Amino acid sequence: MKNQRSKTISYLSGIALVCLILFSITTVEAQDVTTTTENSFVVKGNVSDETGPLPGVNILLQGTNIGVATDINGDFEFPKKLNKGDVLVFSYLGLKPQKVVIKNEDSASNIDLKIDMALTEILIVGKVATKKVYKSKKN
Repeated sequence: MKNQRSKTISYLSGIALVCLILFSITTVEAQDVTTTTENSFVVKGNVSDETGPLPGVNILLQGTNIGVATDINGDFEFPKKLNKGDVLVFSYLGLKPQKVVIKNEDSASNIDLKIDMALTEILIVGKVATKKVYKSKKN
């Protein structure tokens, strides 16, 4: 009885091993869901302000996390083809974010960001909380 049980277990283990090998040989591929339309464009351009080109401006497709940053010359090329009506959001620290609606491939060719900082007074206040004078222990 014990011998018969061990043969059955080894037989089932062999079948399981063969199934595992067969399933591991096949490759799994995801479906390509990207759709291309005739109205999609490669959008590229330059971002600047009154002082010149802005490196490091964040450019995001509104409602997604797809984006790109401008290079040292303020130039960018969006990594995804965009359709008519898509909205790009341009943002940079200290400047007012700007939304641009894509109408054609030249919609975002030259973006000029404006300053969004009001000069305000800054007051730094601090307090030292000690009860006795510090004395070094190396005397």
